Amino acid sequence: VRVIGESYSLYYSVWCSNAKEYYNMEADPRQVTNLLSSNATATAKSKAGINGRPFSTVLGRVDALLMVLKSCMGKHCIQPWSQLHPTGDVKTLAEALKEEYDDFYASQPRVSFTKCETGYILSSEGPQGVNTY
Repeated sequence: VRVIGESYSLYYSVWCSNAKEYYNMEADPRQVTNLLSSNATATAKSKAGINGRPFSTVLGRVDALLMVLKSCMGKHCIQPWSQLHPTGDVKTLAEALKEEYDDFYASQPRVSFTKCETGYILSSEGPQGVNTY
């Protein structure tokens, strides 16, 4: 998933092998430093924080967003935050980063797969639903 806002531009993916990639596209537009690899430096991770929130907090929000998008239907494919926050109080990653939502996002299922397939096989797609706030 690619997420772009006024103060951030990032890319996050989870592959069927459960390998994960996260790139700060402002600091690393060529996607050289995967911030989830063991080679990523603490400095690079500190630059991946958004609105004063640490990288680990941002990652939880983006993973929840990808969880919605991996199995979305209808308006939730266009407005994915509305699946997580149906009252409309969150419409952007920046809004989702408020501290009041920390416990909510910590309780979200994480994107994962049970195995790689040659096509879309629902039983191999791991968790499908998200919690709503």
